Amino acid sequence: MNKTFYALLFLSVLGAASCKKDDNKTNTPNNPSNADFPVGTWTLTSYTSDKPILTRNGETTTDIIKAEGIPPCGLDNLYTYKADGTYTVDEGPTKCDPADPQTLYSTRWTLNGNTLTIDGQAAQVTQVDASHFKMMSANEVYYRTDTDSTVYNATYSFTKKQ
Repeated sequence: MNKTFYALLFLSVLGAASCKKDDNKTNTPNNPSNADFPVGTWTLTSYTSDKPILTRNGETTTDIIKAEGIPPCGLDNLYTYKADGTYTVDEGPTKCDPADPQTLYSTRWTLNGNTLTIDGQAAQVTQVDASHFKMMSANEVYYRTDTDSTVYNATYSFTKKQ
């Protein structure tokens, strides 16, 4: 997996607001209902751009997973927020490289309103309910080549692991 992918996923996990297990209504970042959010383990379900990106193979897409060529082993990673403020990225059940450690990344997180910050990187939570959340990270860069890049706003969608 490339470092850009992990950095982007790192930002994605940044965005989380609040949810309530016994509340089926969709919460917004401005209407938090549970101080425990984002505590729990999450999986990435989609990662998209707000504008088309020309990929390395010449296709145009807004699906960053497709643009980056992220394999299934990179999509089963687990993103865990603990109540003590620690955050980890775990390889999940399938490692892309058997030599990689199970825990890929560990740092601290904070939540202030709808801004989730992980290791100094911030993202805005745009939608939250009991089992899903979306966040937006502005001004990300997709490098098609060393000299050809696209700046875009990314939306990450996560599902809570049961």
